[in-house]
Amino acid sequence: MNIIDFFSADDKDHWLSEIQKSDWGAGKYLYELLRDQKLKELCGEWTRVLLLVDDESLVSFCTYAEQDDVREPSLTPWAGFVYTFPEYRGKRRIGKLLEYVYMLAKNDGFKHIYISTGETGLYEKYGYQFWKIMKDIHGNESRVYKTDIVTMDYKDVLGTTVSGTIDRPLGSAHPRHPEMIYPINYGYVDGVFAGDGAEQDVYVFGTDRPLEKYTGKVVAVYHRLNDNEDKWIVSLNGETIGAEDILDAISFQEQYYMGELYMKTKHVAVLPYDKQWEQDYLQIKEELQSALGNLVMRIEHVGSTSVEGLSAKPVIDIDVVIKDYSIFDDVVTALESIGYRHEGNLGIEGREAFKYDDKAHLQKHHLYVCPQDSAELKRHLAFRDHLRSNPEAVREYSRVKEEGAALYPYDIDKYIEHKSPFIEKIYKELGVAK
Repeated sequence: MNIIDFFSADDKDHWLSEIQKSDWGAGKYLYELLRDQKLKELCGEWTRVLLLVDDESLVSFCTYAEQDDVREPSLTPWAGFVYTFPEYRGKRRIGKLLEYVYMLAKNDGFKHIYISTGETGLYEKYGYQFWKIMKDIHGNESRVYKTDIVTMDYKDVLGTTVSGTIDRPLGSAHPRHPEMIYPINYGYVDGVFAGDGAEQDVYVFGTDRPLEKYTGKVVAVYHRLNDNEDKWIVSLNGETIGAEDILDAISFQEQYYMGELYMKTKHVAVLPYDKQWEQDYLQIKEELQSALGNLVMRIEHVGSTSVEGLSAKPVIDIDVVIKDYSIFDDVVTALESIGYRHEGNLGIEGREAFKYDDKAHLQKHHLYVCPQDSAELKRHLAFRDHLRSNPEAVREYSRVKEEGAALYPYDIDKYIEHKSPFIEKIYKELGVAK
């Protein structure tokens, strides 16, 4: 199963017909709003319709929106139109969509998420708490639920070496659900107690054999959003494990919970556009220009932070444009004088990368030197200029980037892979594809 956004789906007609099959009045209403292209008018321009799909079948759907049927501008965002088809109920499938909504809202910088419903006792199992009764747009009373968005601190856990006992070895069956077979060793840390009062649970990676005891390094923590248990991820050899590999391995059990993976690797943060980024670029440019003088033809602000309105990682991308490589050694010397060092082209011809240390007075940035005839420079500028003149492309690329950050918050390679098709598509349209 995977999650897709209706508005970016290739076959909208198919998914619209699937939504229409809902046996729920609000589901029928959602279908009508989508059919008539009225949903964003009602709920806000950045509204998303999230679909949990199994091949061509629709399992669950919900919206992530600025507004819902309770109109209070200070309350946002909302999860709405929450529905699971009858044949998929009983396994908390909607939890995966609400988990995704949580990640989107967290990435967008919100502190809470709201749900308006007439149901009692349904959303508590997904980490929501009843907040208060409010009037909806029809004047009816609605129960509003809220969940808080939190950031956990595991710095005292990650990287520590722990030992313990495996009480559910690889290949064994769950004691209460015998159909669930453990594809990984599962146990606890001896003498360390978790929030539920029991010894701390662990998933142990690094062997294809059943274990009785283990010693290894904690490389990640899976924080359950709708439960009081955390699961530590232990690597027997101490090596880092990819986020997707972890999530795939533990999904046999964690698919029934909402959760967030914390790792020592850097968090992929995609933020709403900030006007300060342009000032950050100008400050960096001034320092570069002072050192480089007439060695450079111009200094370009490229990348996502150079496009007004585009969501981006808060890292300034800069291309220093030179006439040709005949002066490159002088450029290297000048940049070294202000704390940069040449790293080579990192596998991309026509783009020389530079790294720096001790520049706390400047916003984090990536610095490249490109000759004026560089194909990579041409791509950077064409892509930037296309986005600057196409608001719809900015909205779509923002959505793709935010979606990637929500799906792969600790896996930069997967994040890049997720957004690459959009970039390649634009490159082809502009005639600058690699």
